[in-house]
Amino acid sequence: MFEKWGGAEVLRKAVRGMLPKNRLREKRLARLKAFEGHAHPYKKNILKLGGRSVLGPQTSIADSPLVKETFAKEKGVSEEKAQA
Repeated sequence: MFEKWGGAEVLRKAVRGMLPKNRLREKRLARLKAFEGHAHPYKKNILKLGGRSVLGPQTSIADSPLVKETFAKEKGVSEEKAQA
């Protein structure tokens, strides 16, 4: 299916299935913009806070200090259970 329609259409169909089946469904779906690859016409509209891009390929949620700390805690807990 992915090879036949491409990633954007697969994503569109998945989101369409998750939206409520009412008169607003098509309006909400029309607001979804899905592009394949890194190129898109909305590059200028990406939000920036403190000079750093909030969204984009260079940022990752895994780089967040809070996420790193949580992963470290969970790893420590799982290692303690394995040793016990």
